[in-house]
Amino acid sequence: MPRKPISLVLVALLLGACSMSVDVIGRVEPGNVLYRGTATAESENGGKIEMVAPDGTQCLGEYRFNSRKRYGLMTPAPTGGLADLFCSDGRTALVRFTSLSSTSGYGYGPATDGSAIRFAFGLTEAEAAPYLGTDRQGETKRPTGKGTGFFVGPAGEIMTNAHVAGNCASITALLADGTVHDGRLLANDRVNDLALVKLDVVSPASLVFHATANSRPGDAVTTYGFPLTGTLTDSGNLTSGSITALSGMGSDSRFIQISAPVQRGNSGGPLVDEKGVIVGIVTAKLNALRIAAQTGDIPQNANFAVKEVFARTFMQANGITPLIAPANMPKRSLPQLGDMLKTAVVQLTCHGD
Repeated sequence: MPRKPISLVLVALLLGACSMSVDVIGRVEPGNVLYRGTATAESENGGKIEMVAPDGTQCLGEYRFNSRKRYGLMTPAPTGGLADLFCSDGRTALVRFTSLSSTSGYGYGPATDGSAIRFAFGLTEAEAAPYLGTDRQGETKRPTGKGTGFFVGPAGEIMTNAHVAGNCASITALLADGTVHDGRLLANDRVNDLALVKLDVVSPASLVFHATANSRPGDAVTTYGFPLTGTLTDSGNLTSGSITALSGMGSDSRFIQISAPVQRGNSGGPLVDEKGVIVGIVTAKLNALRIAAQTGDIPQNANFAVKEVFARTFMQANGITPLIAPANMPKRSLPQLGDMLKTAVVQLTCHGD
C-alpha cells in the first residue's frame, strides 16, 4: 500500500493567558497539495497541533518556543521554535519555525522519509504562497534554474551572477537555517555577469572585501555553493584550489582563472582567500567536451570568476557600500572557512512565469 504524504503543521502564539488558535497551511515536497489545520496555544511556552490531510491522514503534535530569555532578560515575544509531528501513516517530522508577528510565521523541516516540509501559519493562502513555493493559485512555482549567491550587506543584499538571477519572473533564496525567502532583483550587469538581489531579512552573515585588489597567481582560494542540485548534496559543497591566472578566456582582464572545482549551480558563489575575504564571484567553467572537440585535449579544472573589484564597483553604483576587511584579519583553516561560508551563502532558485 503506498504511503500517504505527511501533512504540514504550524504553531500558534499565546496572547496573555487566553487559549487561541490560528490556521495552518503548508506543503510537502514533492507535491502540490496544500494541507490545512489549526494549532492551539496551551501556555506561553507552546501548545497542541491537530491536522487532517485531504486524503484523511491525521497528524498530531506539539510545538514549543525557543527560550524567551536572552542575556538574563525576557524577550517581548518568542522568535520561533520547534514542532514535533506524529502522523497516522507512521511518519514523524521535526519542523523549525520563525515568527513574523505574534500570530503568524513560516517554517521548514524534514520528515523521516526525507520529504521537505514548508509551511506558514496565521496567513492567507496568498500571503503564505512565498513561503510554500507556490503562486496565488496554489500551484508549485516552476523553477527554471538554480545557482548560488552570498550576503554582501547587513539588510539582505545578495551578490550573484546576472545569468543566475537576471531574467526571472521571481526569485527565492534558501538560507542555511532551512528558511526560504522571496527575493527581488535590485540591479543587473549583463556585461560583467553580476546581479544584486534583495531579501527582506537581516543578513545572518556578510562577506567582506579587501580595500584594494591584491590577488596573485598561486594564492589559495575556496568557494562554497550548490552544484548539480539533485545529484550532489543539497546542503552545499566546499571546494578549494588556487588562482592560476589573472585573466580569463581570451585574456579577458575582468576574470581570474582558478583550479578550484566548480559545476553547474556554483555560479554566483563567492571565491575567497585564506582569510575569508572575497577575491571573486564564480561565473563559468570551460565546456570540456567542446574544447576537446576543438583541440583534442580535455581541459582540467579551468574555471573562472569575476574579479572582486568589478563587484565592489557594481555595488557602489547601486547605492550599497561594500564591507571592507580589517587589516589584521587572521587566516582560517579550510573547515573554518566552510563554517563561515555556509552561513553567508544561499541557494537561489529562478522561477519562470
